[in-house]
Amino acid sequence: MSTQRTATVISIASPPGGGKTTLSRLLSARLHDAPILHYDDHETLTRRSPAEIERWLDDGARLDEIPVPGYAEKLTSLKAVGRGHVVVDSPLGRAHRPTAAMIDFLFFIDTPLDIALARVLRKQATLAAHPPDRDGALKFAGWLEGYLDNYARFMHRCYVMQRAVVLPQADLVLDGTWTPDRLAESMLGALTERGL
Repeated sequence: MSTQRTATVISIASPPGGGKTTLSRLLSARLHDAPILHYDDHETLTRRSPAEIERWLDDGARLDEIPVPGYAEKLTSLKAVGRGHVVVDSPLGRAHRPTAAMIDFLFFIDTPLDIALARVLRKQATLAAHPPDRDGALKFAGWLEGYLDNYARFMHRCYVMQRAVVLPQADLVLDGTWTPDRLAESMLGALTERGL
């Protein structure tokens, strides 16, 4: 009787600006270019209005209610390939029920929300400093005003809730103030220790 081998799924969760995308790329490279599944390529929650998101928060903010079309199917397909690893870049970790059982190891990058916010703003400011058109600075100012309004209105609340729900399900919580290289080395060490 043969047992079908599946790929090992390593999930990295953090708030936006917490380092999950950078760490996903570093870990993928160190795991022989393991494929990366980006949650952001599938999520649709951010297309909703602030009022809809606030209602969702007021109604209990069930993370598995977030529509993520094609996400579970893509992870199922990547895991079934059966070779090496798959790295998942997602804020939900095991709180997304359709994919929870497929995750073999969950890292939570515990980044203070003020630092995560500063990283998001810095990234956008860097992009605005080299705009493809002349209106880049004006567009950045408009984006910044809207982003900070939404951050105060509901985003901070989302990130506090995310930490409360996702972090306790993590196999290892790492300090988000560490350098990306230090985090990646810690991740590799933990995976090696677990035989993954």
